[in-house]
Amino acid sequence: MRLAQTRRHFDQIDSTNTFALNWPDAPDGVLVYADSQTQGRGRLGRHWVSPPGVGLYFSLVLRDLAPETKARLSLLVGLAVAQAVEECAGISVQIKWPNDVLARDQKIGGILCEATADRVVAGVGLNLNHSQQQLPDRPVFPASSLLLQTGRSFERDTVLDAIVAALEIQLDSADWATQRAQIEDKLYGRGELVRAAGAMGLLQGIGDDGALLVRTADGIKEVRSGEVEFL
Repeated sequence: MRLAQTRRHFDQIDSTNTFALNWPDAPDGVLVYADSQTQGRGRLGRHWVSPPGVGLYFSLVLRDLAPETKARLSLLVGLAVAQAVEECAGISVQIKWPNDVLARDQKIGGILCEATADRVVAGVGLNLNHSQQQLPDRPVFPASSLLLQTGRSFERDTVLDAIVAALEIQLDSADWATQRAQIEDKLYGRGELVRAAGAMGLLQGIGDDGALLVRTADGIKEVRSGEVEFL
């Protein structure tokens, strides 16, 4: 699959995901990106802080995905982001189910996948060159940036192109077993005690449809929504 052959750039926009969802004739694989967002969105309606010129804020329009790929998409995008960041920044990156990207237990990025009848939009926010003052206060998994993690600044387009290239590979692959192993290798908290969807147990891994697998006293519970609390 070829992605981002067409790119639409905005100096400022309310939300790249909102635009991509509502663009009537958006071509398959088109990339929408912006220097800043005034109403950037994260999961569960949370605001994604998107100051100008320091972050990577983009959305990809994806059509005709197989049902199983749609179910796993957030994790596949997270894997591509993690691989690209490791390549560009030389730091270890983890994926926190279902949609956060972490470095040293700090949040550097997030993924928001949304669907309409004719498309899925995969949105990514990645903190590149934010100072600490430009980041939101978070009591758990505090926000960070690649600049703060490495002491170096990063070119947005270099990181963007690396993510797109990594995601093309993931979407072209039919080897879910390898993909799942790669995701689980980067899965934050694997083997730790968690509480999710009313159940408490050990975080075991990822199911075939992208569900989080938690080993409880009553067996394996598949978690498909909600928050995970690390105990």
